[in-house]
This record gives sequence, structure tokens and C-alpha cells, in this order.
Amino acid sequence: MEVKTENGTWTPKLSMMQVLDINKDYGINLLDFEKGSLSQIGNDLGMFFAILFESVKYEAEPKGISLEQFANGFTDGDQIELAHDALFAAIRPLFKSSLRKVIDKSITKIKDLEKLDCEEALKRVDDIDLDSIKKAMKEIDEKKTQEQLELENLDTSTTGD
Repeated sequence: MEVKTENGTWTPKLSMMQVLDINKDYGINLLDFEKGSLSQIGNDLGMFFAILFESVKYEAEPKGISLEQFANGFTDGDQIELAHDALFAAIRPLFKSSLRKVIDKSITKIKDLEKLDCEEALKRVDDIDLDSIKKAMKEIDEKKTQEQLELENLDTSTTGD
């Protein structure tokens, strides 16, 4: 699975040695499914880019691309989402088959939940009554204006003008 960025097209691949290096360098054991390592990298964008870069280092280093340059090549959320999928696809073969099924099902559930969250957010946005908000804002402005006038009147009455 390829990842396209502003600075190239990359194919994440991970060997067991890279997994061991990632564990040593970042404290993340990609093969420890029970400790939630995959969700850890999914929730920490910096960690995600570091590990993704490790998976394409064999392509990036000969081109002189650093981790920072690599990460800066991602310019939108859709690229990042595809990169997540590509990284998980690179990790997946390293698990035994029974765990691959669990991972596949987990990823499907996560995507379903994300979709539901987006649908719920869109529904909430659709339910916003703009006329009520405009009316409330107008009332607040009128109240502020009235309070300002009262303060000005109070100020002029105390100064004797």
C-alpha cells in the first residue's frame, strides 16, 4: 500500500529488526497487541510519523529526506488517514493469523465508530437553530448597550456634569 505526500510516494515496510529498533528507540512494541501499542501510535501523531518514517527509511534516506521533511510532506488529513492504513498494513503480516483477524476486526470497528462520530457531529450541526442564536446575540448586544448607557449616566451624575 503506497502513501503519497508532497515529497514522494512511499511504501511502508517493516522487518522484525525494525520492530525491535522501534521498541528500543520509542518504547513501543508494535507486536504487543494486548497493551494497545497500535492505538498508541494511532493517538499520538508525533509517534505515528516517527514510526511511519521508520517503515520508509530505506526509501527516504537515499533521497536525503529527514523525518521532519517526511512529516511536512503530509498536507491534509486524508493523506494521514491513508498513511495510517498503510502502516497498519505493513505491521499486520508480522502477527500470527489469529491475531490478524482480531486486528482486522478492531480496525473495522474503529472506522465504524469514527463514521458514527462524524454522522453525529453533522447531525448536531444541522440541528443548530441559527435564528435562535441570532436572536440571543441581539439580546446580549442590547443588554450590553443598556448597561453601557447606565454606566455613562452614572458616571456623569457622580462627576456633577
